[in-house]
Amino acid sequence: MSNQREQDGAPPTLAAETIAIDLGRGIAGQVLAAEHAGYGGACRVWNAMIERRPAAIVRCLSSDDVQRCIRFARRHGLGVTVRGGGHNIGGRAIADGALMIDFSQQRGVLVDPARERAEVQPGALLSDIDHATCEHGLVLPTGIVSETGIAGLVLGGGFGWLSRRFGLTCDHLSEAEVVTGTGEVVVTNEGQHPELLWALRGGGGGFGVVTSFRFQLRRMAPMVVAGLLVRESERTHEVAEEFRAYAAVAPDEMGCMLKLCAAPAAPFLPKSVHGKPVGIVVVCHGGDESDVARALTGLRAGGPPLADLIQPRRFVDFQAMFDAGEPKGRRDYWKSEYVSELDDATLGRRLPSPYANVKIFQLGGEVSRLASGVSAAGHRDARFIIVVASAWDDRNQDDVNLAWVRDTWDRVHQHCRGGGYINFLTADADADEWANAQAGVDVERLAALRQRFDPDGIF
Repeated sequence: MSNQREQDGAPPTLAAETIAIDLGRGIAGQVLAAEHAGYGGACRVWNAMIERRPAAIVRCLSSDDVQRCIRFARRHGLGVTVRGGGHNIGGRAIADGALMIDFSQQRGVLVDPARERAEVQPGALLSDIDHATCEHGLVLPTGIVSETGIAGLVLGGGFGWLSRRFGLTCDHLSEAEVVTGTGEVVVTNEGQHPELLWALRGGGGGFGVVTSFRFQLRRMAPMVVAGLLVRESERTHEVAEEFRAYAAVAPDEMGCMLKLCAAPAAPFLPKSVHGKPVGIVVVCHGGDESDVARALTGLRAGGPPLADLIQPRRFVDFQAMFDAGEPKGRRDYWKSEYVSELDDATLGRRLPSPYANVKIFQLGGEVSRLASGVSAAGHRDARFIIVVASAWDDRNQDDVNLAWVRDTWDRVHQHCRGGGYINFLTADADADEWANAQAGVDVERLAALRQRFDPDGIF
């Protein structure tokens, strides 16, 4: 295979005629080159810091379309990227000069209530899955923002409100259809190519293009007790200590997160605290209703909060509750770290943006009970993951926001050095960060599988 990427080191360029004739022939979906209307919009992903221009974008509608894309990419020496929901912080869906396979038109979810399974197309968002499953009293444990794409989430692991009760998203992947780097269509499950299924469960992708997912679902009532509790604190480490004490006794049915941030100008908060440091505890209890009051006792023991919005609500509504706080089009930068204990989680120096924050998610429960060898997801023994994040609108504020995230993360990293979450790795993550994110995983096995299913490294 000729590979212009290796010959000159520059992204290859293709004439619109070549794309239209050679690539467009036989494609059922839409083909977009730089000259086409809609190309610019299709290049935009969730994180506005990602500004890249692929050689072409193909909105695939079938595995046949994907095969044609891969053959085209191989003929012309192009790399291939895949866009599911386009929500990845590092912008892995798109690359300069590559061919982008865009699944935004494939968002179908087919639920089999009797067998408690779901077949999911690769462009589906978490909201698509939630609405399709919850009406049957079923659920797939996923993430915390419903506009996230399922494909990227599961290929990197996937944790959220229900992980402590049910495990990671990738633990529920039972079958997948994959188009490999050579253009072959492969079905993987426990009986066929089980080693590929292991890799797809949290290994970070790069083995092929998944064109269909099958998940095993869990039984859960559509209603949960969930919401947030807000406490004012100029000394955020005290709020973190209260959270640590509560997390130590919280049942597995209770998903917990602490967010340290500046109080938003929300109608449920007094104007006098807007912009001041607060600790926001978010919980979701999807277990037996009779256990909820006892589970919340410790959380509410710290005196009257600024706001208490924990109440019965539909899970699909709760899953979308934080979408507005993570809108598409802002400039975002994160760092994360798995930890065993909470030592000194603070906001640090003055916040560079109203959207800067430190989040602490409680893990454990079913995540840590499942044997590590069943998937390529690492860090199952971690009790928490800390995420340092900022978001802003003005590109002139890039330096100050990136510096704050890095400085704050450095303080956590020096004490923990546990490694970060693979789905939270930014575009500038170095080799050490990638290695630490897969600590405890058989990376040589992953590399061998990538070589087997993508021998020319087009992904």
